[in-house]
Amino acid sequence: MFPTSNGMAEEKKSEKSSGLGFWDSHPDPFVEFVWLILSLFVILYLISGFINLLNSGSLFFLGFNLSGTEKTVPLSKVPSLVGHKVETSKQISVFAEPGTNQIAGKSAGIKVIILEGPIIKDGIKYWKVRFDDGTEGWVAEDGLEYVEGSNAVSLLTNRLKQIFKTFGYVSITFSILLIGFIFFLYKKLVGLRQEEAKKFYVEEKERSDSLNNPHWEKILKNLESIEESGWRLAILEADIMLETLLDNMRLPGETMGDKLRAVEKSDFTTIDNAWEAHKIRNQIAHEGGTFILNQHEARRVIGLYRTVFEEFKII
Repeated sequence: MFPTSNGMAEEKKSEKSSGLGFWDSHPDPFVEFVWLILSLFVILYLISGFINLLNSGSLFFLGFNLSGTEKTVPLSKVPSLVGHKVETSKQISVFAEPGTNQIAGKSAGIKVIILEGPIIKDGIKYWKVRFDDGTEGWVAEDGLEYVEGSNAVSLLTNRLKQIFKTFGYVSITFSILLIGFIFFLYKKLVGLRQEEAKKFYVEEKERSDSLNNPHWEKILKNLESIEESGWRLAILEADIMLETLLDNMRLPGETMGDKLRAVEKSDFTTIDNAWEAHKIRNQIAHEGGTFILNQHEARRVIGLYRTVFEEFKII
């Protein structure tokens, strides 16, 4: 017989007040570990993508040139030039005044600073510039190009690019080590599960010799199912066995929770196991398909019921 709806509500309220939740039901540690590894790989993938974006040469949404090389563009495409550094794109003439009184000639590839301008004379646009040697004068715009990548922001971003590139090599090395660590931990987990099996479960031969309760045999058969529904049914059936045991003990109370609370621990040494198993059963009953159950956890819960039934020699 299942507890009444009022009794179930009281037990659920009691469980919430005890602080037990989904993650208190001992989920499979290997599943948690796999999720952790997947999360690390996603983080490494995102970092790698950002490094590749840096290596592509441009963060266009920030307006930075990160290619590590200087680029030149026509002055006509730059909105404000005064105070910026530009470069001569060919052999040019330097004039004292726009278009008149040539004072010097300069070769291509020389960097200059724009001082003022522009002034248009005879259809030609002139800019006043200063060369590194101190020469100042007016030059025609068609002999100049704007230099990208020569300012402090570009130097900083290029430095960041080098740092992230180094980090990329580190992340690759870390990924390789992480893969090796996964295999190492997997072997450790297999060993722990084998030890756990010895602690919580009997070997097949011992199990077949000790089975003398048809209800318990049915529970173990459901536990060996390949379907999750079989594992859930095994736990629900084991809880029915526990309820029958409590009824036979003639404990006071309407619900199983009431009866378990009425138990004297000196007379019921496995009471804590009974509580834990019963609370997981309630999660299965109340949460339905939203409660995630794997066979490893189902075996552990049935192992808790087993300790109770063995104490009272039901199995």
